[in-house]
Amino acid sequence: MRTPFLCLVVTLPAMPVAAQTVVYQGALNCEAAPSANVQASNARATVTREGNQVTFERPIYNQQTRTIIGREAGSAQLTGGRFVIQTEGNFAGASMRGRYEGTLTNTEVQLTGTRQWTLRSGIGNQTCSGRCRPQPG
Repeated sequence: MRTPFLCLVVTLPAMPVAAQTVVYQGALNCEAAPSANVQASNARATVTREGNQVTFERPIYNQQTRTIIGREAGSAQLTGGRFVIQTEGNFAGASMRGRYEGTLTNTEVQLTGTRQWTLRSGIGNQTCSGRCRPQPG
């Protein structure tokens, strides 16, 4: 006598996966902006990806003392591995606005763009580029 065999397959709806946060760090190199008396700079930069949201942050340094006097920051949506991010920073009565285009992969972020300084000494534009690598979790 055969015993009947019953097979039951249960499928559950897919549960949303929490967005993984990946932090990339590197440097942003910017040319001098002589019209505003701004020197060329090489400052650390942090790009954070959480799902399709990308945030950018870098410190703003006093040119003479190298102390941090402010932050440049912005966020954007990641679409097809690319993003355009608008940034701003305000410090000691001055301001800075940036616009960077970037690509983001699992192994690096590349940025190129410009930023405009509005200082007591004048207004100047800098061309910048940088690369960041993912940091261990």
